[in-house]
Amino acid sequence: VYTSIRYDTRLVSCDKNTEASCNKPCPFYMLEHHWTRLQVAKWSTFFFADDRPRPNSGGPAVLFQALMTAVRQWHEKHPGENPEALRIKIRSYVGGKMRTEIYHPLKSVPLSTLFPTTFNVPLDQRKTEWTMVLDTEPTEPAESTMFKTNDRAFYGRARIDAGIMNFIQPREVLLYTPENTVLDGSICTPYFYRNGRWVTPESSAGGLQGTTRRWALEKGLCVEESVPIDTLRHGEIVWVSNAVRGY
Repeated sequence: VYTSIRYDTRLVSCDKNTEASCNKPCPFYMLEHHWTRLQVAKWSTFFFADDRPRPNSGGPAVLFQALMTAVRQWHEKHPGENPEALRIKIRSYVGGKMRTEIYHPLKSVPLSTLFPTTFNVPLDQRKTEWTMVLDTEPTEPAESTMFKTNDRAFYGRARIDAGIMNFIQPREVLLYTPENTVLDGSICTPYFYRNGRWVTPESSAGGLQGTTRRWALEKGLCVEESVPIDTLRHGEIVWVSNAVRGY
C-alpha cells in the first residue's frame, strides 16, 4: 500500500497541521492521518497474509523519519534548489519495509486551501475550478478501492475514458458502484451539497478513506452519505481534496 503526502516548509509553524500531526510541529501535511490510514490498510487481507505482530512496524515517528530521510536525500541530489513544497510517495510493504519517491516541486497554495474552515465559499472567491465527469461504467468495490495499492487499473481506465492524460489537467472523474452510487474520485475525495449540508460518499460504498476526507469529517465540514448518481446535476458545485493539493 502507499500514500502520497505534501512536504511543505510552512507547515512547521501551522497550528492546524501540528494538531493533525500528533501535536508536534511537522512539515508533512496531516502526518497522523497518513499513519492511521496505513495502519488500517495493514489489517486488510489484501495486505497481510497473517496478523502476527511486526516488531519493526513502528509508530508515526518511523513514518516521519522515513519522510525526513527522503527529503534530505532529495536536497543532496538537487543542491541549490530550495522548493517550498514537494510531493512524496511512500510505499509500505509486508514486514514494515518502506520505500519513498519524491516528485517535482509543488506550487505554493494558501494555507487556507490546506485547512479550510468551511465548504460554503462564495462563488466569486473560488479560485480553482476543475471539470468533473462521471465514469462510463461502474466499478466493483474491493479492498483495492478501499486501500491505495499498486492495483490502480480501474482508476487508470476511468481516467483514460474521461480524457485525462496527466495529473496536471484540472479534470477529475467520479467512479460509481454497480448500485449506481458514487464510489470515489480517481485521485480526489469528492464532496457534494445535499439537503443543506456537505456530504462525502459513505465508507460502506467502498472508496478510499483518504487523509483529507478523515480530517474533513473530524472537523465537521461534511458527513457521510450515499450519493446516487441520478442526483448529480450539470453545473453543480463539487469540492474535491487530496493529501498533495489540499481542498
